[in-house]
Amino acid sequence: MPKVVDIVQGFIGSGKTSLINSLIENVFPNESILVVLTEWGNTQVVQMDSRITTYSWNYEKGFSPDAVRQIVRTGSYQRIIFEVNRLATGNELIDVLLQLAHEGHICLGAKMAVFDGRKHDLLGESLKDILYQAAVTSDGFWINHANKNICKWLASINPGAHQSTGDDLTKWYDQVANAGPKSSIKELALCIIVPVVVYLIIYLLIFK
Repeated sequence: MPKVVDIVQGFIGSGKTSLINSLIENVFPNESILVVLTEWGNTQVVQMDSRITTYSWNYEKGFSPDAVRQIVRTGSYQRIIFEVNRLATGNELIDVLLQLAHEGHICLGAKMAVFDGRKHDLLGESLKDILYQAAVTSDGFWINHANKNICKWLASINPGAHQSTGDDLTKWYDQVANAGPKSSIKELALCIIVPVVVYLIIYLLIFK
């Protein structure tokens, strides 16, 4: 069975590690997990037991398909969580993960982004492009120190994403994880239905 791969994006100090720790403890309590870190400094990811392993990724080298594929194939982990500090090329990583999921190498889980309401109020304008990219490429937002400004801004950027300020983490994760596949199924259905409809129209015009 393909490994599930999640991605957690956010600016430095936004609360990504806290979210990852909560997911490990409350949502994936029995899974063996590899956490791939691009954050600076010492990791504070929970080292509960041998089921949790961390790996430091040099984000300056980007996320090439071959490098990500090698990580995915390494070990017998059930789940891999990529922590991306948004100084890394998060968009590139997501594109690679979508490619690997399409090829059947992984099962793409949840694309999450973490935001801090207080930092948004203080630094939002100067970090506008970075925060925007994290918001537009994610299906769910975990918001620390939430306020009307950050919630309204995120809703305007990506109204379909699921927002949470800490309530019912399992339900929120399931909503976010299911958001991507539903979009893919919808797109696949359109790809099938549209040609069929066009074919029927042409058939009726010719043989009418």
